[in-house]
Amino acid sequence: FILDLQGTPVINSQGITQILELGEALLYDQKATLVIIGLSELYLDVFQVVGITQFATIRTTEEAALQSLTA
Repeated sequence: FILDLQGTPVINSQGITQILELGEALLYDQKATLVIIGLSELYLDVFQVVGITQFATIRTTEEAALQSLTA
């Protein structure tokens, strides 16, 4: 599953919670992978602090995301 956040200027706490829950559900319930692209440096730091990077892979482009899903 690729989540493209490019062009998303603000992600509030509710949005971060939803992404965290999505990552957990995909990993544990669906046995699937979440790859997030288009994430700003600010939100990369936030995602690391709240633990989203434990459930999701961060890539810079859609091509890189697709490669990580097929690897």
